[in-house]
Amino acid sequence: MKNIDLWQGHNVYKGRAVQQKKTVYTYFVHLLEQVKPTRIVEIGSGHGGLTLFLRNITFPEVEFFSFETHDFEWNRELKDKGVIFSNENIFENNNSIFTLKDEFKHLFERNNTLILCDGGYKIGEFNCLADYTKPGDLILAHDYCTDRAKFEELLVWNWLEIEYSNIKDACERNNLKPYMEEDSLANAWGCFKRES
Repeated sequence: MKNIDLWQGHNVYKGRAVQQKKTVYTYFVHLLEQVKPTRIVEIGSGHGGLTLFLRNITFPEVEFFSFETHDFEWNRELKDKGVIFSNENIFENNNSIFTLKDEFKHLFERNNTLILCDGGYKIGEFNCLADYTKPGDLILAHDYCTDRAKFEELLVWNWLEIEYSNIKDACERNNLKPYMEEDSLANAWGCFKRES
């Protein structure tokens, strides 16, 4: 398989690293124009670049929660921009089975929630949080492709951490359907909308 230059996928937004393809900005602008979330819940803010970008392109009334288990010095900047940031792990986990801690269940009660799974174990995050989606909600996972063959065909990213087979049961159980699939795959994201 052809090796993609890793540095093509790493860029900077307002001084913060963005561990995404450079086309992700256009992708998220288009996605947010379509779905207009009232709340964003992000698992894994990493270096904070994508979080900062998303905060800057959403209306102030959109509640933005971000969870990152590493304590970086730029977390304060995210808070100053209106991101409700926490270093807490919202999951209990038993090997690969994730369970949402009771004190965080309220985060998923609001309609039109956008959930971003980009933490350390996206399969567990997605499979757990899919059960908290409501009709109209979107749940996304980074480092995603439908399967290994499609990943090698597209060659858009160096990491494949989650495939459809890993989340198929959760998608079927919650009536989650691919949304903006072509654009999502081109940016190494899986994007699913819960139908009624």
